[in-house]
Amino acid sequence: MMIQIASSVLLALSLAAFGSPAKAETFEEYRCWGNTKVAVYMNDAGTQRRFERREYDSPFCGVTKPTLNAVVDNTWGDRFKPVRVDVQYFNKFGQRSSNWEFEVSHGLAEKVGHELHIYPDGEVDDFEDYFTIYTPAGLTWDDSYQLKDEPRCESTQQDGAWRDCTGARYFGRKDGLIYYGEEDTQIVEWEIAFNITDTRAEDTVIIDKDDPDPYYRQRYAYIEELVARYNDIYEKNGIYVRYVIAGVALSPYGGITSTTQVIWSTFNADVGLGLNATCPGTCGCAYPGTRFQENSGRAQIGVSVCSFAVDLHEIGHAVGLAHGPENSANQGYGYIFPEFGHGWSTPFCGPYIDIMSYGGNKTMHHNSRITCEAYKKLRPTQYLNPEIFDDPHGNREYADAAYALNRVRYDVSLISRVDPESEFDWDRAVTEDLGDHPEVAPIEDHVEHYDNAPEMIRERQRTFKRLGEIVEK
Repeated sequence: MMIQIASSVLLALSLAAFGSPAKAETFEEYRCWGNTKVAVYMNDAGTQRRFERREYDSPFCGVTKPTLNAVVDNTWGDRFKPVRVDVQYFNKFGQRSSNWEFEVSHGLAEKVGHELHIYPDGEVDDFEDYFTIYTPAGLTWDDSYQLKDEPRCESTQQDGAWRDCTGARYFGRKDGLIYYGEEDTQIVEWEIAFNITDTRAEDTVIIDKDDPDPYYRQRYAYIEELVARYNDIYEKNGIYVRYVIAGVALSPYGGITSTTQVIWSTFNADVGLGLNATCPGTCGCAYPGTRFQENSGRAQIGVSVCSFAVDLHEIGHAVGLAHGPENSANQGYGYIFPEFGHGWSTPFCGPYIDIMSYGGNKTMHHNSRITCEAYKKLRPTQYLNPEIFDDPHGNREYADAAYALNRVRYDVSLISRVDPESEFDWDRAVTEDLGDHPEVAPIEDHVEHYDNAPEMIRERQRTFKRLGEIVEK
């Protein structure tokens, strides 16, 4: 009896140890784990499944062969208009991806979304070279491109006068200004440096937005507000220039000569502006500019003590704008474009005169390419008589300061040095060329020509004082 019990126990243990006999498995279907194809099996009872991995990166699971194609939009490029390559890379899931790298034999290249933009690297020449695009899938694509000089609107003598390729009277460099045609609306950056005359500074001090001294931070913030206002005015008046701060200095030195020295020897900029000090008895003054020295670092300089409008007025002089032939004082034709490169005191679009002229409401530059209706849209709170909505905002025959600024914008943007770390030789600069014409006195805008000059000066002084009081609190 005892032996039988033991046998039963052994049989039970044996079954427990080895399990039930294996049941048959049948293939059910293919499924996907991520991008891997697996086969699914079931047993007879339908309660157990076994998975067998079949393929990685399976087409069954939506994986495709990666592809790479690239389309060159234009086969040549310069410092402003790049070679544009539309890189069409599709990954294994058929998704267009920017996950690719590139290499160029010559020049500078940057990724912009799905595009590759190729520019010169300072050595501008007419030659062909190659670029290669790489992808994570190991695909490559090669093609050639060309880098060359920018097109220029050359000047020639016609009927006893120098005229550029558009037929306009012209007094700039003989090979002309950079020009891509009348429909070109590309925005160009001008690097602007500031010198603020400040009695607190014992010597020139460079400040920035993160300066540990709150006194300096407040002044830098004020400069940021000014630049934002300049850019807003340019945008609203159809001027394709945007200012970028190249640097801000506080120094005990004021006036146009000292400001020139501080900015040229301290910053790498295209234009420079001095605040809080100017030529004696003036709202501002500037060296008139007609030729802009590429890669020189010799920014076009003006100084101003009155207001943001005077700031832009002096910068206008520095890049070739004049007051206008019918201005109330200091009449003058444009230094580069004598037919239209100046202000105009007779209002366009109601009471608004050009920033380059004296008197009146000066928050604009005349622009023949927009109408008074467009101007009304830019300033919806200001009343304009609907009868003048179709009138032009300027006139190319006698007043179009905005167009003149747009025509010089590329050349001015090339003044700053290609290598900003290179040392600037002030002694060489001052002996060769101070401003545009060292022997020519700067244009001076006397306070007597601004009805509200005393108030504008006091307001700017109050602003700087208020900034200091904020710090003291």
